[in-house]
Amino acid sequence: MKRLICALLICMLPLTGGCAMRELSDVGLVRGIALDGNERGGYTVTAAVMDEEGGYEYLSADGESLAGALEEMNTETFLGQNDFIVVSTSVADAKTPLRWLARSSDGSEKVIWCDGSAGKLLQKVADEEVRPASKLPSTDLRVLSNGMESVSAAAAVPLGDESGISKMAIVVAYRMERVLTDEEVEGMRIMLGEAADMVVEQKIYDDMISARILTCNAGISAKKDRNKVAFSVDIRYRYKVESAQGNRDWRTGRNAAILDARMDELMGKRVYEAIGACQCENGDVLNLAANLKKCTGQSIEKKDWVLADMDFAVTATGTREFSTAERARAN
Repeated sequence: MKRLICALLICMLPLTGGCAMRELSDVGLVRGIALDGNERGGYTVTAAVMDEEGGYEYLSADGESLAGALEEMNTETFLGQNDFIVVSTSVADAKTPLRWLARSSDGSEKVIWCDGSAGKLLQKVADEEVRPASKLPSTDLRVLSNGMESVSAAAAVPLGDESGISKMAIVVAYRMERVLTDEEVEGMRIMLGEAADMVVEQKIYDDMISARILTCNAGISAKKDRNKVAFSVDIRYRYKVESAQGNRDWRTGRNAAILDARMDELMGKRVYEAIGACQCENGDVLNLAANLKKCTGQSIEKKDWVLADMDFAVTATGTREFSTAERARAN
């Protein structure tokens, strides 16, 4: 086992830095890296180092810059191929270290962006052998992506903390552009087909309604007329009422029709909010260019990729599901 670890480390030597005077046999296998800002205005790098028994030792190094912290860490252990990289929002705009740490040919490194201590979350991820949900794009940052010419890879990624995934953020070419609001996250989940089991709340008159989305599909069509691009988003979903606090009966008659209409309005509004959150000229987070190419066979160049100059029409149509008990009470 020890020989295998040493052989792997030799293959994973970084492009810069070294091992100082330490022997290869003294160094464990680095499974993950965490990047944090610290209270002194500098940066902290934490490495999860696996020992021969399969446990982990956590080594940290500080620096006035991320590059300095990484260089300092590199005198303690080898920062080679990482299975996962944890990045705090405090350093989320520093893309160069991420590009350096993610050097596999297939982009297999797992990345989790966190709103809090990356070092603490690294320990949770490593100790529990959790695999973070998001995946780094290829290290080639200038790719032909989803039918759009020469645009950096972009994605909506989970944003977690020690308790798990709690939010979502927009990342373009390894740089975090912004953290989404709760409403924008709901819209993003609708657009990405991940809205099943999502709970939405709204106030109608004086009543507070909580509804759970059971299924949701977003169909996107596109057309291009000269230099103008137009997208149509068709949302079809099923929902049930989880709770209704107030004096009205929302199961039948006019109130039921009002609830259906307000749910359609809310779902459409959330999609518009998600579209607004993705107005990034460097990336196509919602894969809209892929839909344009599928529908028309046409590509769109980066210089034309401005969502504000595009037309969007969103239609949401929902079907309410009733439990047996609800139907009995309604009758």
